[in-house]
Amino acid sequence: MPRHILNAAVLSATAFLCAGANRAVADEAPSLFVNTHSGTVDCEGHDVNVTSSNAKLSFTGRCKGIYFVGTDTTATIESAELVQSSGNGMHVTVKGKVADAYLIGSRGEFAFDELGTLHLNGDELRVGAKTIGTMAVVGSRNTVHWSSGKPRIDDMGSGNVLQPKP
Repeated sequence: MPRHILNAAVLSATAFLCAGANRAVADEAPSLFVNTHSGTVDCEGHDVNVTSSNAKLSFTGRCKGIYFVGTDTTATIESAELVQSSGNGMHVTVKGKVADAYLIGSRGEFAFDELGTLHLNGDELRVGAKTIGTMAVVGSRNTVHWSSGKPRIDDMGSGNVLQPKP
């Protein structure tokens, strides 16, 4: 096949894919940005970016992803597909099933009902869940407990306690 025909085919396919991607992005709910110190946020169908420290927040509805950056925030989440926390002293409770959690920091406490994959990178983090599918732990002196099932564990840290609830 001549090079210019191949390039035209690639450009045509790229244009088609980009047109579909633009439609998908246009149909998505806009991200919410939260920087308050207290309150309740209805995040039904939205991604939420939280940049508060020393906050007490509640999130209602089925959130897509919740992304925390800050310190010493306490949050209760009714439902989320993804939770990401980057900061020290975080206290987060999530109800329902969460596909992925990325927890980075130190001295935080996290509680989940059902967690698909836990990515933990920090020191002295405490995580509790009813079930966890898979976990990857980096850091030291972290504690992860679960009530039922047997998660696949990859512990790349030291002094971590990763075991069913006693």
